[in-house]
Amino acid sequence: MRRPFLFVCLVLVITACARTPKPKTPQPAPPTPRPAAENPPTSVNRQPPSVKPQPSTNNPFAGLLPLPQRLEPASGEPFTFTPATTIVPSESSPLVMNVAAQLSTFVRRATGLAAPILVAREPAAPASVIALALDASASTPDEGYDLTIAPGRVTIRARTPAGLFYGMQTLRQLLPESSEYDALLYHKPPVVTLPAVHIIDAPRYAWRGAMLDVARHFFSIDEVKRYIDLIALYKINRLHLHLADDQGWRLEIKAWPELARRGGASEVGGGQGGYYTQEQYKDLVDYAATHFVTVVPEIDMPG
Repeated sequence: MRRPFLFVCLVLVITACARTPKPKTPQPAPPTPRPAAENPPTSVNRQPPSVKPQPSTNNPFAGLLPLPQRLEPASGEPFTFTPATTIVPSESSPLVMNVAAQLSTFVRRATGLAAPILVAREPAAPASVIALALDASASTPDEGYDLTIAPGRVTIRARTPAGLFYGMQTLRQLLPESSEYDALLYHKPPVVTLPAVHIIDAPRYAWRGAMLDVARHFFSIDEVKRYIDLIALYKINRLHLHLADDQGWRLEIKAWPELARRGGASEVGGGQGGYYTQEQYKDLVDYAATHFVTVVPEIDMPG
């Protein structure tokens, strides 16, 4: 009788275990979201994937490149170009007048206004003046400048003509892009303003270079001059001109005329190539100097 009893008890235990539901595996509780004030700051713009970040158009200084060392926006009204706007250099030296002439060209392209140059004398009623002040006592480095834009007056102060030139380039970057070409031939001149600001700037490096390879791909004198215009906009002061390589020789040497005649007749891809006469090269060097750019020629030699 003992064995049947044990057998019945075993069957009851197995049946009870089979009917007992298995305990559920505990799931971790969802994280409690922190208040927005506790979220750490981040530079990432967390927008929905379908929304592309748009560049900010509220910063009038976003186009300045390189960024000035010191930039202090002012709360005053902007400077507005008017028919009375005059450029007033502090002296008539060739280097300063060169800066004034280039600035006048950019203003005329952007605004359609004459922007005349009056040397060292402001109008009787100076309502709109851009002053280029060469000041040997200025605290800026040789290529540095101090730019102030206020209602009715813009002042670029520098210790050297190079500093005035780079201050003018910063002013150029604040003008509409129409100042880079004769856009006013196609549309009515707009009302152009400059934001009120105080900028103090100087280059970090004395040698700021760009290279143009005219040996492999020949560029005309006008194209190289345009390249100089563009690198000057970004305050580059050295043009590394790659004049000779396996694909072509680009500089005339009058003692060996065949060198340029034969070596200048090819380029990468089988183009016609070309070369610069000595007179053209001298003109290019002089043009670069008016933009405070030094041309550094490179001629590769076998070996």
